Amino acid sequence: MILSTEEEQEEALPWETRIKVAIGTAQGLAFLHSVKNKALYREIGMHNIFLDEQYNAKLFYVGSNKLHLLEESITTAFIGRTDYTPPEYAISGHLCMKSDVYTFGVILLEILTGLKALDRETKEKKGVMWTKPFLSDKNKILEMMDPQLGDDYPVNAAIQMGKLIKRCIKLDAKKRPSMQQVLDGLNDIAVIKD
Repeated sequence: MILSTEEEQEEALPWETRIKVAIGTAQGLAFLHSVKNKALYREIGMHNIFLDEQYNAKLFYVGSNKLHLLEESITTAFIGRTDYTPPEYAISGHLCMKSDVYTFGVILLEILTGLKALDRETKEKKGVMWTKPFLSDKNKILEMMDPQLGDDYPVNAAIQMGKLIKRCIKLDAKKRPSMQQVLDGLNDIAVIKD
């Protein structure tokens, strides 16, 4: 995960900042789920998480001038980005609040690995597809960590993050945690210092 402007040289975000961004984003999604009890429109992704000067996450829906919300369960034609697309939507056009959890799991994977969900040159979903087998083994989780972090992250926190991501990107939407459970997991991860 890199923050940059045209004038600045790219700077890798440290672990603590990455967790702060993940928690802030999860708070926003959990809040919207609790208030509206509906899935967000299919435009959740790293591209619409903005950071202020203190790295507080702000969610923006860039496809419109207002936030679009969908019914709890809806069938639609498949359109939109494929970077963060949950399998149930790609297969059947079905969306639910757990679809947002899958998408957020992909965002967490990007935060952990420093990779993008979709390689734009090859159109390959490298993030989820090649890392999924690694999420079952703590040593493999450490191998896929963003190399820009070096060894400057708590190993046990990274392993717990990998386990949380695995729960978020389960193929069966019913087996995924709620956004509130994801937020609780991230808050637990944030206090792990070893």
